[in-house]
Amino acid sequence: MDREVQSSYSFRVLVSDGVPHPAPVPDTAALTASSGPRWSFPKQRVHTAVTTVVVSVLDENDNSPTFIQPNSTNHLILLDPTTVPGRSLLQVKDN
Repeated sequence: MDREVQSSYSFRVLVSDGVPHPAPVPDTAALTASSGPRWSFPKQRVHTAVTTVVVSVLDENDNSPTFIQPNSTNHLILLDPTTVPGRSLLQVKDN
């Protein structure tokens, strides 16, 4: 990252606590030899939230950062369902 090229980056984060579109299941109560299976979609309450994250780049040096936590292939954060609002979820570290 180079502040002279771009001083900030922003991205949106979507979180969800369930499956937004569950797979259909056959409605066995409605099975008949002539009509075949009918499909029903299980109803689930799904909570979602969206926020925008803005990363400001400081002009300290022009060396590319090497992230040590999380690693460059880890883009998923699993949370304990009892996590309280306002608690830190992730700390990014570089060399």
